[in-house]
Amino acid sequence: MKKVIQLIILILILVSIPLISNADIGMPGVLEYDVKVINESGAKLKAYDNKEITVPYGTILKVNCELNINGELCAWVKYNNSQYEAKMADLGLVSEEADISGLEEVNIKMYVYDEGAYLYKGPSKTYSKVDDNFQLPVGETVNIKYEDDMFGYVEYGGKKGWVYTYQMKFNSPYNEDSALVYFPEDENTKICTLKETECYTSPRQIGDDMGNPLREKADFTIPAYTDLKYKYVYNIGHSRLVCVDYNGKECWIGQYYNYDVAYNCENRDISAYTAKDLTIYKNAVYNESEALGTIPKNTLFTPKYVYADEHGVEICCYVTFNGVSGWIGQSTSNSDYDTKILLNSESYMSNDIYVYEHQSLSELPIYDAIDGNLTGNVIPTGTVLTQKFYYSNYPDTWYYLCNDQYQGWIKSGKQTTKVSNRPEHLEFPDDKETATNTNDNASELDLEDSDENNQPSGISSIKTVIVGCIIVTFIIAIIAIILVKKVNKNKNNKNAEKQ
Repeated sequence: MKKVIQLIILILILVSIPLISNADIGMPGVLEYDVKVINESGAKLKAYDNKEITVPYGTILKVNCELNINGELCAWVKYNNSQYEAKMADLGLVSEEADISGLEEVNIKMYVYDEGAYLYKGPSKTYSKVDDNFQLPVGETVNIKYEDDMFGYVEYGGKKGWVYTYQMKFNSPYNEDSALVYFPEDENTKICTLKETECYTSPRQIGDDMGNPLREKADFTIPAYTDLKYKYVYNIGHSRLVCVDYNGKECWIGQYYNYDVAYNCENRDISAYTAKDLTIYKNAVYNESEALGTIPKNTLFTPKYVYADEHGVEICCYVTFNGVSGWIGQSTSNSDYDTKILLNSESYMSNDIYVYEHQSLSELPIYDAIDGNLTGNVIPTGTVLTQKFYYSNYPDTWYYLCNDQYQGWIKSGKQTTKVSNRPEHLEFPDDKETATNTNDNASELDLEDSDENNQPSGISSIKTVIVGCIIVTFIIAIIAIILVKKVNKNKNNKNAEKQ
């Protein structure tokens, strides 16, 4: 039996490794475009299991993702309803210009910050330039009418074409970052440095190292706890750089989720809740920081500044409580690492806020606080409420739910009734229509409007195939274990009968 289980585990590993290693899920997708095989010997296509097929000269394929493999431009292509990896050197465009009919307008404003903003005839540098001698002028604001993960369609000065907008050089199939930057998503652009902060003259990367992206440093730094306003944004994955003016000097500073910058919460519907007693410190990055006072567990407050890491796990806030102002929260460098501050929204960096609704499946008793006392009131079966706070404290999960009639904490765990929920996107004036959900408990939610639905078809197909293969493998493993147990049981019964 033990050998069978070991064999099944080995099969799982062997199946999963090639699938995951070849997925390149993190690569940016492109609007699909048609190519044909131009290599007279045919083009080799590699499947997820590393098996190769050769398709003949002239075969039409559809590109939905470009990637760089060992310095060579490659692509995920669709052939016979399956995904394959192909070398772009073996492929040529079917049409010299991309078809924009049927595309949905996004109309996003971007600022041309640097030189190199050429226009292409399609959303790929495989297409030729509209004009080799024309670039979007530095200092101009342009409207992105259509977009994919890497390019935006622009009409400017009588020219029309696709400009490269992707801002992560280390993840780019062309090993380049964009000359364009974004404008802030909302009007509140106030931030506060949490430590002495390095500045850069440009957001663009000058090195090729993914782990240590080099940028040209300015000859000055910004002191800790300096209030600033930013005017441009450069997105680099989960992190970003923002352009600020410090003492009349324009520079870029990073927000890398390591206690660099906190965001101002003025004019935002942000509230917070303490899940344990917390010390109020003089500084946010504590390092032997002076303790000023305490704020008790189960305190609802409105923070002035909020910092959170990319997972919403490490959170610190600037708070005033009983006349004492200072910082509470978590830092890897102090003893309060286990502290819990709950935010009513983790999307405090923009106007995009996800609201989760729950529907009770049975009567739910209401508590007055986390680990608190029962109030004697219950939420009737079938009641729909909005989640304001969420707190996971194994084996219990706490939700603060409210509507016009009911409000309070409910406990959902192994011994309690689970609730169903769904997200909604609240739109604000001048708000971008797309949002990224970063809520830690998203895995527990029924995400009807999942970001996965907005992925280019190539990326979505990759995820589907990988998940499908792994699920099938596990099912086979479970069936095999059941069969082995039955065989062993039959053997034991026969041996017993003989005795």
